[in-house]
Amino acid sequence: MKPEQKFLEDLKEYFKTTPKEKILEAWEESKEFDKVGPTVDEFLSYIKERYKIKHQDPYRSYNFKFETKETRKDFGFFYC
Repeated sequence: MKPEQKFLEDLKEYFKTTPKEKILEAWEESKEFDKVGPTVDEFLSYIKERYKIKHQDPYRSYNFKFETKETRKDFGFFYC
């Protein structure tokens, strides 16, 4: 079994066997980490703006074009 498959299975087992109250308690303890890094929306906007996919031919491949901008934003764990 691949490590990512084992992780997923372990995670499923955790949520199946752990009481909801304990999960919520653990979630509350991790609140301080909610403000680390970009939000999902910020990250997806970054990807959408920076990487453009131009469809060339449906039976061939895609042309990935990297576009840079003058302004860059620091998201903490990566700088763009």
